[in-house]
Amino acid sequence: MTIKTAMILAAGLGKRMLPLTEKKPKPLIKVHKKPMLDWVVDHLKTAGVEDIIINTHYLADQIEKHVKKYKDIRVHLIHEKDVLETGGGIKNAIKMFPDILKDPFFVLNSDSIWLNGPYPSLKAMEELWDPKKMDALLLLTQTITGATGAGMGDFTMLSDNRLQRRKERYVAPFMYMGTHITHPKLFEAEPEGKYSLNPMWDKLEEEGRLWGILHDGPWYHVGTPEELQVAERKIAHVIK
Repeated sequence: MTIKTAMILAAGLGKRMLPLTEKKPKPLIKVHKKPMLDWVVDHLKTAGVEDIIINTHYLADQIEKHVKKYKDIRVHLIHEKDVLETGGGIKNAIKMFPDILKDPFFVLNSDSIWLNGPYPSLKAMEELWDPKKMDALLLLTQTITGATGAGMGDFTMLSDNRLQRRKERYVAPFMYMGTHITHPKLFEAEPEGKYSLNPMWDKLEEEGRLWGILHDGPWYHVGTPEELQVAERKIAHVIK
């Protein structure tokens, strides 16, 4: 199916990125001369997305001013008085824009920067997406190649692309990249307010409806000034 809508999660406080976020929201911090938010929006434009919902909180007026420059894509802003986290933010967006978020849509973190390999990852996700089999499809990278701190990884993947959480004290081969496709029906029974997506994903894993797809290019999580430096250095070697 063709996915024409997306949500960008941009309501965080950016505390780990201090002092760079003292006067600027993290989504507008530049990576290789381009704000992180622009990296994400450019991927969505390439995928043919037409409507983007962006939630904001900290220094929201700067993001509101920035997105006015975007062309060929419709942007809808939600200001969160209190940060609702991932699950609560999505639930709130569906409530506010039921006509736009009535079908499966992309969800992307605003601090996840990647370069596409031979085929755009969002298009690959779109082609794999099957609502008869899955309720969430996560974009993953290999833990061993995580550019800015691989940690222990997040998931293992079965041969049919279904995901299982990393077991305690084990290293998992794949990391979540902060991008996924989800179905709005998942949130119908969820409460309003602040909560994480993780408990929902645990339930989907048990039901066999949490799936993944592997990204085939470089990825950079940019959450701290140190991670920003790593991303800048590595991207500079790829983009001349």
